[in-house]
Amino acid sequence: MKVLNETREFYISLPANYNVKAKYPVVYLLDGESHFQFFTGIVKHLSSNFVIPEMIVVGIVNTNRNRDLTPTHDPSNFDPSNGGGEIFTAFLQKELVPYIDAHYATAPYRLLVGHSLGGLLVVNTLLKHPGLFTAYAAVDPSLWWDKMQLLSESAGLLSRRQLNGKTLFLAFSNSLPAGMTDTAQAKKDTTTSTIGFRAPFLFESRLLQTTNKSLRWQSKYYPNEFHGSIPLIGSYDALKFIFDFYRRPSFQVLTDSTAFVLVGHYQKVSEKMGYTILPPEADLAGLAWRSAAMEKNFERALTFLQLYERLYPNSPGVYDSWAQYYKAQGDEGKAKSYFEKAEAVRRKRTSQKN
Repeated sequence: MKVLNETREFYISLPANYNVKAKYPVVYLLDGESHFQFFTGIVKHLSSNFVIPEMIVVGIVNTNRNRDLTPTHDPSNFDPSNGGGEIFTAFLQKELVPYIDAHYATAPYRLLVGHSLGGLLVVNTLLKHPGLFTAYAAVDPSLWWDKMQLLSESAGLLSRRQLNGKTLFLAFSNSLPAGMTDTAQAKKDTTTSTIGFRAPFLFESRLLQTTNKSLRWQSKYYPNEFHGSIPLIGSYDALKFIFDFYRRPSFQVLTDSTAFVLVGHYQKVSEKMGYTILPPEADLAGLAWRSAAMEKNFERALTFLQLYERLYPNSPGVYDSWAQYYKAQGDEGKAKSYFEKAEAVRRKRTSQKN
């Protein structure tokens, strides 16, 4: 990598049914060597239950963490190379993000997720380079760094930045020093022993006090977590908040307007994400089957099937669903014809891949 003048390693996790013709949001995960495994597990679990979209996860492996994740130089720190965060951000902007966009089916929706010093870099990127990512998750960020220099700048930066369409989740743990249990006392303390605990609360107060309300954000304090235990639960809650608009309504009872509600939901999701997102095939196929096979409401099933075919005209699943529709009506001839058409589409896809 030219910006950093060194070779960098990163991990890639693709959705289970990754399709080069689709578009996927991308998560850029700092401390990839430590957090990649559990984070990708969270993404796969939540996306398989349609709580969040399927995503590509890029886990960035550290070479010199203290250098790359600190945005300002602190001469008192043990590592004289610290303070290279702006160069590392330039590496993300000029090399890594363009590389991922050029080699994978990416959507214009990008997330930056970091813990500890990684969370510090996340906040710095939001405040100084907000256009680089759409959503930011800072988990127990080390905002104490360099005598809380970034905190000192944060009020002015928050008041000036245009943060419309940007989202931040801020998580912080119980990092009270041993023997101290009074959080109110700790927030008033001015010694270095409580600086790690106080700093996130101070940033939260900046967010609350700023007159610029363009940023969508949420903060959460975890009194029963410590610095090392918060990454998993903090990341889980961050993804649920960032995509709190994504989960579709629960259709326990189907009505004649269900198809319109489904389409309207994904139109709103598309507006939030900045690109077109269609109702999942599994939803359309399941609703059509439920209407025809279980409820014997063939007119409603027809509405779902016509919508399915309009949105996914080249999918074999469409023809499987038509076949099940006619089978539910006892028309074995048409059912067989559509099953054969589905198989023909599958064979054609296979031959094209080979």
